[in-house]
Amino acid sequence: MKPVVKKVIYTILIILSCILFAISLFLRNKFGNPQFEQVIDTMYAPRGSSMAIIIDGVLYCLPIVIVLLIILLVPLYLKNIKFKKGIYTLVLTLLFTLYSLISMGFFNWCYNMFATSNLFEEYYVDPSKVAITFPEQKKNLIYIYMESMESSFSSFTFDGKEVNVIPHLTKIANDNINFSNTKGMGGAVRLPLTTWTVAGTVAQMGGIPLKSSMKRNKYGLGNDEFLPGAIMLGDILKENGYHNYYLLGSNAKFAGTEALLKNHGNFTILDYKWAKKEGKIAKDYKVNWGFEDAKLYRMAKEELLEISRDNKEPFNFTMITIDTHAVDGYTDKACKKEYDYKYANSLKCADSMLNDFIIWLQEQEFYDDTVIIISGDHLTMQTNVKDYLTNPQDRTIYNAFINTDLIPVNSKNRLFTTVDMFPTTLTALGADIEGNRLGLGVNLFSNEKTLIEKLGPAKFSNEISKKSKYYDKYLLN
Repeated sequence: MKPVVKKVIYTILIILSCILFAISLFLRNKFGNPQFEQVIDTMYAPRGSSMAIIIDGVLYCLPIVIVLLIILLVPLYLKNIKFKKGIYTLVLTLLFTLYSLISMGFFNWCYNMFATSNLFEEYYVDPSKVAITFPEQKKNLIYIYMESMESSFSSFTFDGKEVNVIPHLTKIANDNINFSNTKGMGGAVRLPLTTWTVAGTVAQMGGIPLKSSMKRNKYGLGNDEFLPGAIMLGDILKENGYHNYYLLGSNAKFAGTEALLKNHGNFTILDYKWAKKEGKIAKDYKVNWGFEDAKLYRMAKEELLEISRDNKEPFNFTMITIDTHAVDGYTDKACKKEYDYKYANSLKCADSMLNDFIIWLQEQEFYDDTVIIISGDHLTMQTNVKDYLTNPQDRTIYNAFINTDLIPVNSKNRLFTTVDMFPTTLTALGADIEGNRLGLGVNLFSNEKTLIEKLGPAKFSNEISKKSKYYDKYLLN
């Protein structure tokens, strides 16, 4: 091979490894250690992502790439350097690439793509094969996903002083039903493959993780299918006469969310595109991902009033907030900035807006016939939050059930994950589920053990991460 060609190949390898290394550092520092599945989903579905995060990523990575290129490329082009330039380049390139792939969980992903588990064969309950009976008088459902909301946020420590930045959410949980891993306010523990928004949504709607597969087109990426073999909350509600709505402040096409909602319950989607089309916001309006939560709540009130007035059928109105998304969150201009830590201000503001919305709901005529569920979609990806949490070792996903007629057998000191929200939501509406299990989830109102209680956290996490022939054969087809 000619020296010039060698040099070009080495240069390309160095540039690619430097970019990969810088991206891995950005992901690690800004979002913790995202699972490689999430990286893949983001690569396949770039539409709707926040330009602010993209710009932040470029500004973070560019200086790192420039410094590394100087270190690695200069010796390659200096004629008076005597050592083996090819070996020097190859070794450093491999080291940078290896670190990057380990940091992003690539090798764990590879292992789990080949290691198989019988978890689904043994424990998955197909909703089409069990009796689900609704009461004659059906209740409406308002399901609020709060972006990255943790019960853990009830205790931050600033300058040696303990501070609760979600006082209203804490009161709501304590005054209503909060399923908890402790004797106080707590929540769901982290489960692999449910740790980003669309995966968290799949977990709570379908009682299953969002597993890697070569069939990327089965996740709404390239066509309109999304886990076509799965039966989810929207499917069951639609079959029982509910009209499903989903309100979000971003583009629903991102990460296949639109396909998920259309495939599983034929949701009426109220997203960023819809808001512009309907004149809810200006054509050129955009804050981060789309529009902020203050506008989301305003639109929710408008739509709920119209839906409750015009529709005789029960409704499922699901919405997801966005202001508390990493990095640093977004603090609405109507809220005070009480803390030096930006993310705490965003959380405090989100807490206040949610409380105002709940108070408004309680004043409406449809409230008595409506169950309200508030749930975080996953743990936050805000990396530096652990530096301020009083108990960073005990982080759980928030939940509260409002206005349900049921009393749980035991809501405290339970281990559970967000897959358990699927059957629990239906039960909260008054539905009776044969066996109290759907998907991989367990009805938390019952005394049935959850899978994480039955198998233990380590085993459940390991098994759910592995390849599943059942998942590929029946849920993706």
